[in-house]
Amino acid sequence: MDNLASKINWKEYLSQYDLIYEGSSRKWQDGLVLGNGSLAAIAFELESFYPEWTINKNDVWDYQHPKFNRHNMDKIREINKKGLDFVDEMSKENIAGTGLGKCPSPKTCGQLRIQFGHNQDMAPGHRITKKLGLYDATLHTKLDKHLSHPKISSFICANKDVLVIKVRDVS
Repeated sequence: MDNLASKINWKEYLSQYDLIYEGSSRKWQDGLVLGNGSLAAIAFELESFYPEWTINKNDVWDYQHPKFNRHNMDKIREINKKGLDFVDEMSKENIAGTGLGKCPSPKTCGQLRIQFGHNQDMAPGHRITKKLGLYDATLHTKLDKHLSHPKISSFICANKDVLVIKVRDVS
């Protein structure tokens, strides 16, 4: 089996499964995710115009009181086992000593936006194509419009918490 694995051209094999967007991802929810398990970035184009990365770190948490109760896993199992209505249980007030109350949630660490040329009021947005290469975990973004053709490569280092963004303007 090891002999067969050594004969496979992994770059060529994995490139069949690269993720390709032939248009912009206008909201962060539609973006492509880069990461190494510790640092992550979601790449998208704000308003179909500006390339943007929302950056998160796995050990940055927000411990504020939520508007609704967040139960620990033992409490959720208990609710399920008893067949209780989960929404009703979530809306009950916190009771001292039950383990309910403050519960961490992920917190965004930062955002980076790059603006090329004139703003969107002056000129139409770029035509955007993106390819997330699975072999090298690099996102290649091409923006194209009259007199502006920037190419962006971005990735997060596998063993360091570093986001790398390379911009080449080939106008």
